[in-house]
Amino acid sequence: MNESITENIVRSQFTNYGYYTDTSLVIDEQKSSISQIDKLLQTASKKDSGTGYPEFIIKSKNINDFVYIVECKTDITKHQSKNLDKYSDYAVDGAKLYSDYLSKEFDVLFIGVSGQNKKELKVSHYFQLKGEKEIQSAFDNQMLDFNSDVEKYK
Repeated sequence: MNESITENIVRSQFTNYGYYTDTSLVIDEQKSSISQIDKLLQTASKKDSGTGYPEFIIKSKNINDFVYIVECKTDITKHQSKNLDKYSDYAVDGAKLYSDYLSKEFDVLFIGVSGQNKKELKVSHYFQLKGEKEIQSAFDNQMLDFNSDVEKYK
């Protein structure tokens, strides 16, 4: 199994939804070009070894306090643990870890994606509001366009 296959599926969905042609979005992979986000993730390693980054970090230039992140895993059995505390092993857990760091200054939509093809793909969305520890389940098993995700956020 290869995690880049899962990442390519997500990237393809983003392309289909026009993320990469939308000039109001900043889309980063594996590292953030936004210094505020980069600073927050400097100690967010899933294995306590320093800096950590989700596969995708999306920031709207029009919504200052909102960030959208995606963490991918190849195996659907590694989608989400019961307690969301196995950060390096599960997609949703890893996304939640990054959200915990980013929610110090942003409202965060965090998404875990697992699977090696569109048919088996598992997708889970959660919101974590700025300054909050509590997370809210948003919707499952679908990738949405950015504006639809923002509407759910609002």
